Order: sequence, then structure tokens, then C-alpha cells
Amino acid sequence: METLSPSPSTSAANLKLPPPESDKSLAARAMPVSETVLMLQDGAGPLYGLVRKSHVRTEQNEYLCVQFRGVARLVDSSNWQPLDNVSHNYATNEHCAWIKANFPSQSVSFGPSTGIVIEPLFEQSELANYLLVQLINWAKAHYPDYSVAPGAFALSDNLTEQEKLARQAFFAAQGFDFEWLDPEQRTGRYSKDKVHRLIGMADENAASEISGAALLESISRQEAHRHELEGQLANLDSGRASLQRQLQRERSINQILSGILLTVLVATLFWAIW
Repeated sequence: METLSPSPSTSAANLKLPPPESDKSLAARAMPVSETVLMLQDGAGPLYGLVRKSHVRTEQNEYLCVQFRGVARLVDSSNWQPLDNVSHNYATNEHCAWIKANFPSQSVSFGPSTGIVIEPLFEQSELANYLLVQLINWAKAHYPDYSVAPGAFALSDNLTEQEKLARQAFFAAQGFDFEWLDPEQRTGRYSKDKVHRLIGMADENAASEISGAALLESISRQEAHRHELEGQLANLDSGRASLQRQLQRERSINQILSGILLTVLVATLFWAIW
């Protein structure tokens, strides 16, 4: 008896595709893969914090999340000031950006959909641009021929024209195609036909990663400087102690000489009377 193979249409009809994976489920499954120190310049001195990258790959998507948390500001060459009123944890709603590469559609999408939220202390720094560049360069290295799925965002009503231009320039500077979706310029959309056509460049002087070797070298220099200062302080203490001993000897000599002088004066007076 001849066995009939199912037709391609029948096989496709019976094939059950897995349900789409939500961004939240990918974020929950992502595991930290690296953590590094980041230095930011904002005009008032360097700000330091930690950057963590989390990653997960499934049958449908590959997901990368980059998060930042502030730690301290370097006031001068040796004094650190802990940052107050900022998040010291890796929060999912601020200082966070992610990218998702979807295999079935061969496209990447950037998030979060609400935009990168930056605390006021870091608004004058290149933190937002740094986070976006990290994702762009990762996508260019792994999925250069994927397209960038359109990403939309909404702005608050009280933004000035300069702030709206700054938002547009933020995406345009990295090579995104940008357009406003309404005459009032409250909603916008960015996209790109191919990932490899994005730019992915940042000012390394304004936002730079510090390697472990550089940290060890910096700690070593600070320790050497501390030992030098401690040596100088020890020398000063030793000199002070020597001066105190010399002063005490001078006092003792003066007391002896005063006693001798007084004795001579008394004896002279005694002989003068007699």
C-alpha cells in the first residue's frame, strides 16, 4: 500500500508556532554577563558608577540590556563624595536601555518604549547616548543585516522647541531615520532599513569605561601617595618631638643657669654686707 505524505499546506496548518515572547519575560530571564566602571563628565567633575549588561537568547529572540547605577563623584584628586538622592541600584525604569533581535522577522527593536529615563543629576552627561551606543554596536556586530523596527515615543506637553530638537538630534546623531507623527511634535518615530547603517559613536572623553587594570593602577598610585604623606607626617612628628626635647633641654639649662646666677647674686650680696 502506498503511503501518502502530508501536503506542505497541511503541515504548515498543523505546525504550532510558540507564542511571542514579551519584553518583560525576556528581561526577567536575562542574566548578568559583565559589570564595569563608567566615568561620566558633566562639567562639575567626574561622576563614577557601574554598568551592568544582562543577556538571554531564546528560540525567537536575543536580548541585551544595559543598566547604570551611580556611586560617587570625585571632588578632587583624593576626595570622594557619595551621590545622594540617586538610585544606587539597577532599576528597570531608569538608566536602562535594551535591544531585542527577533529571528523570525529579522529585525531589532530598541527599548524601553517610554524612552531612556535619566535622573536629573546625570542629564548633563552623555549617559543616555552611551547606553544607546552600547546597544547599537552590539547589534552591528551580531545582526548587521537586520532592519530596525520602528520605535515610537511620546513627549510631554511642556517641552520647549529646543528640547524637542534635542530629542530629534539624539536619534539623528546615531543614524536613525526620524520623523514626527503629529504637527504639534508630541509623538515621534525612529527606524532604519539596516542595522549596519547606524553610526554607534560616543564621546569617549565624556563617557569612558575604566578597566580593571586601570583601577588597580589608580589604587596603587593612591596607596603610594598615602604612604608618602604618612612618611611626611611621621617625619614632621619626629621633628616636632626632637624640637620638644631640645626645648626641654634649653629650659633645663636656663633653670640651672638661673639658679647659679641667683646663688652668685646672694653670695655677692652677703659678702657686700659683711
